[in-house]
Amino acid sequence: MATDTAAPGASDRSPGYSRPAIDVLALQRVLDGRYGEVRDLVRCNLADYASVLEEAETLSTDAFRDRVRDLLVRMASTGQTGMGFPEEYGGGGDLGASIAAFETLAYGDLSLVAKGLLTDYASEFEDMDQFGMVRFVTGLAVDTVIERTSVHTLIERIRDVLPGGDEWDQEAGLLDPDYHRMMLRFREEHMLSGVARRLKRGIDGGMNPGEIFSRVQDHVVGAARAHVERRVLDAFVDKIVTLDEGLVDGDTKVALNLLCDLFALSTIEADRAWFMEHGRLSSQRSKAISREVNGLCRKVRPLAVDLVDAFGVPPEMLRSPELLAE
Repeated sequence: MATDTAAPGASDRSPGYSRPAIDVLALQRVLDGRYGEVRDLVRCNLADYASVLEEAETLSTDAFRDRVRDLLVRMASTGQTGMGFPEEYGGGGDLGASIAAFETLAYGDLSLVAKGLLTDYASEFEDMDQFGMVRFVTGLAVDTVIERTSVHTLIERIRDVLPGGDEWDQEAGLLDPDYHRMMLRFREEHMLSGVARRLKRGIDGGMNPGEIFSRVQDHVVGAARAHVERRVLDAFVDKIVTLDEGLVDGDTKVALNLLCDLFALSTIEADRAWFMEHGRLSSQRSKAISREVNGLCRKVRPLAVDLVDAFGVPPEMLRSPELLAE
């Protein structure tokens, strides 16, 4: 990613640019969505039990295990852990609430998310074919991935959205959201079809599925990352487009657009070598993207604390609150 070397105070001096003022509480309501009360409850729990972070450094292993067990029993007694279980079994019957709680919990402890995602994954591969493995890793429906992602078909779809004919990737504006989306979609589908072909070759050759996955895991992880980044961008753009003006003011929407542009272009910039190797990015355009990323960093930098505050992370969970001091 590009580095921002502008002098302090030069963060938003672009001609005609006026720094937006973010309504933090309104933005938090947008981010929380329909499960705002659930997320608030989890934030309160994080704040109440924040001392466990320090106790992990001071207690012995056995004492800390006992402490964690006690906390788990206490939290389970509140019934919060049963939000997603069927009502006939004593749960809340709301899977969405359970997911929202788990996601909010990750603001304080990402290790819980990692443990949840990785539990018992190894056994999943024993009876999977090549498409099953790709589904497991990327979460995509890829039954027709090779046919659907042929270069010719993909380029034709892109031409329908962006100007420039065969030069769509050179003619579209750097801040055009359709350009951002198509660049990330091109990368995702190209990588995914490559993974599918490599897995298929291994299966056709009679190799053990686990061994095949081991050999292509770098490619699989790359495809999964490309998929996640494309999904994040699509959701970000769609949300901004459909955002109710009554929920946030114009300045907050401007700030979200800046952040969305920064995410898209910094993602392309971070993987510029791949795009250049596959003929989708010239050296001149790559340099222009870096300049644009620098400019967006200068605009977003004064807004960073407000944007982070909108996630509502309890102050007790901040490991280094002095970093946010004025």
